[in-house]
Amino acid sequence: MSRRSRFAFSFALAVVFLANDAPTGSPLAWAGVTEEDYFPIFFNRTIADSSGAHVEEDWVWPFGRFDRNDEKRKWAGALRPILSWGGDFEDERFYRILPPLGLFNRSSRVVDYRIQPLWYYSCESLGDGEESWSNRLFPFFTIDNDREEPSVNYSLLYGHTFNRFGVDELEYWLFPLALKTRSRDFVNWSLLVPFLGYGYGGKGSNVRFWPFYGHQVVPGQKATKFIAWPFYGHQLAYDEEGDLVETWGCLPLYVKIDSPRRTGWSFLWPFFEKSHVDSPRRRYEKLSAPYPFYHEVQDTRLDKDGKRNGGENTRTYFPFYGHVDKEDRARRLDAECWTPLLWRIDREKAGKYASSQRIFFPFVWLKTTRWSTTLKTAHGLKLWPFFNYEESERGGHHLRVFDPFWLRRERDMDRHYSVLYTVYERERDERGYGFDQILGKAMYACRYADYSRTNILHLIQAFDTPDLGRGWSIARGLVGKSTSDWGTRWKLFWLTIGE
Repeated sequence: MSRRSRFAFSFALAVVFLANDAPTGSPLAWAGVTEEDYFPIFFNRTIADSSGAHVEEDWVWPFGRFDRNDEKRKWAGALRPILSWGGDFEDERFYRILPPLGLFNRSSRVVDYRIQPLWYYSCESLGDGEESWSNRLFPFFTIDNDREEPSVNYSLLYGHTFNRFGVDELEYWLFPLALKTRSRDFVNWSLLVPFLGYGYGGKGSNVRFWPFYGHQVVPGQKATKFIAWPFYGHQLAYDEEGDLVETWGCLPLYVKIDSPRRTGWSFLWPFFEKSHVDSPRRRYEKLSAPYPFYHEVQDTRLDKDGKRNGGENTRTYFPFYGHVDKEDRARRLDAECWTPLLWRIDREKAGKYASSQRIFFPFVWLKTTRWSTTLKTAHGLKLWPFFNYEESERGGHHLRVFDPFWLRRERDMDRHYSVLYTVYERERDERGYGFDQILGKAMYACRYADYSRTNILHLIQAFDTPDLGRGWSIARGLVGKSTSDWGTRWKLFWLTIGE
């Protein structure tokens, strides 16, 4: 190719793509990047750095997928939507068949097999020659061999289990014919659940003839009674601070709560409600009149010295205005909304970042984030669906022109499906390296420390790579030329001519 031809070819590439602002030089962290692209049949990308290699492959796009990360010592693959697999380089393995139906995980300590929702089996080595396992075939049986609290359930015929459903022990026969539960020393029997019941133990008692009458007494804990349930009920119980709390009401009309530090009432709950709490660790006020049109909460959390260490203030005039202010020692949230479409959201995490967002959903999204760890400020701008620009904590940016998806997408989804909807996409990392692509990968250019490639309509390529040298090719090697330290090579119909 003559000097004039090379100049014309370079000028054409410059017109098609935006100027690439990648810096010169080769940072020590980068040893090489290679890519192959026979889109949509095959795509391969290998990044080798000081910590290892990261390999990404796709074939018969978007059905096949393979990843290997030497730094994290993990690998994964997929044959969508039938199968996916992966694990680490040592003993961990997982397989997914028609996910999420079939799940098969295995390591040196744990085995977990599932065909949801029908079958589940898990086994864990306890390190002393013992194993803890569970086997379930829904809805027929469940067996757990926990050496401290074994349990077994045979569908609705019989079941015996421990520390589940809020009780210490549970046993049933031909459910709902007979049910027995135990909490500490108190035993409760139910016959023809929930119609008949009685309880005993711990000097307490329980009688139930539902729905006409029932009472329960647990000494030192609570005493409850109902008549024509749920229309009238009454309860005396001790709270976590040792106060005796009295609750009575005629549902759903009226409920009242009274204690030395807590009072409240509700009418046609949840529409009208008022609550007040004044305790050593919490001060709380709530008013709904009616919910959700007017709703106000003032909640203050106190430490052991009586100093504020968190809380929440909320006020809503639906649908016109809302304000939420939450905070604790580690994070803070302050948000306002003017109608459901217009939002202001400010977040802060101690020692990490402070962000501010302005949203006119779904059309405009503005975000500014100040990172305390790096003293950098990142920006985000979205003019939906035409323009989307984001910056990261480490630096660099990601730009899309025409992006119909409002919510943020995971990296894997972007890489697989952005070609379906993005007219122009540009990404740069903190070093200034990255790629530009137009109409998916129809026109594609990337540059890294010692690697660059330009692709036009999957026919014309220009490259500068450590393994191939500098050169160009047409139709993926039908005709091509490359120059490296070993000399100049020509390709014709995939035959190599030269040194």
